[in-house]
Amino acid sequence: MAFGDLKLRQSQRALLKRPIGTLIPGHGDAAWQGVLNLVSKLKPRTIIAVGDETSRLFEDRGLGADLYIIDGAIMRKKVSDRSLTAHRCLALRNPAGFISSKAWETVSKGLSIGGGAMICVDGEEDLLALVAVLEAPLGSLVFYGQPDEGLVAVQVTEAKKSEVRKIIDGMERTKGSK
Repeated sequence: MAFGDLKLRQSQRALLKRPIGTLIPGHGDAAWQGVLNLVSKLKPRTIIAVGDETSRLFEDRGLGADLYIIDGAIMRKKVSDRSLTAHRCLALRNPAGFISSKAWETVSKGLSIGGGAMICVDGEEDLLALVAVLEAPLGSLVFYGQPDEGLVAVQVTEAKKSEVRKIIDGMERTKGSK
C-alpha cells in the first residue's frame, strides 16, 4: 500500500493524542502484565513494537517483537547506549509529523523479514504506528507508547484498518506525493 508523502494536519493532532487501540495503563511491571495477558489471550500472528521505550520493554522482558520501529529518542529526547539487538536493520528517513512515501515499503519489508527485524528511523517514528497497522497481517498486535499513560495495543482487524485508512486519507499530500 502506498500513499506518497503525507503530512499530519494540525486539525488531526488532537485526534491522534488519543489511543487508537486499547490503553494498557502504567509503566514497567504493571504495563508488562497487561501486555502478557493480551498476548496470551489473542495469540497474535505478528507483534510490532513502535518506539524506543516500547521496543526496549519487549526486548528486556524476553518477548521479542517481529518488528521494532525506533528513532533513537524517547519523548523527543535523544537516547544513547540503548541499542537493541536485531538481525537486520532497515534505514528510513521520516520527518516529524510526516509519513514518508518510503515508509510503506520499509514497514512491509521489515514485516516480511520478521524475527526481530528493526527499522531505524532518521527523524521520528510516531506516525509509523499507523503504517504498521495498515501493513500488518490481520490478527497482529501493534504496540506503541502513550506518553505518561502507558502502552497502547492495537489489534489489527479489518475495522481497525478502515479506521486508520480514514486518518491517512485526511492527511495532506505533500509535494512529490502521488
